[in-house]
Amino acid sequence: MIKRFFWFFVGITVGALSTWWTARKAKKIAQTMNPPQLVGKAEIKTKLAAKDMSVALKEGYKVARKRASDLREN
Repeated sequence: MIKRFFWFFVGITVGALSTWWTARKAKKIAQTMNPPQLVGKAEIKTKLAAKDMSVALKEGYKVARKRASDLREN
């Protein structure tokens, strides 16, 4: 019978601690998700994506020109 009480209280303790930890983590995430911070993050990611796209296009044009000149030579 003592084993049952022991594991019962272990379960209650684990449940309470996991609930507390999850609530704490959720509050921290909710604070980082307010509109001004989201706008800032979105702006940074958009600028990075635009830069990556620009680099990819320049590289593509360079490869296309090289291929076209190689085809003209042959």
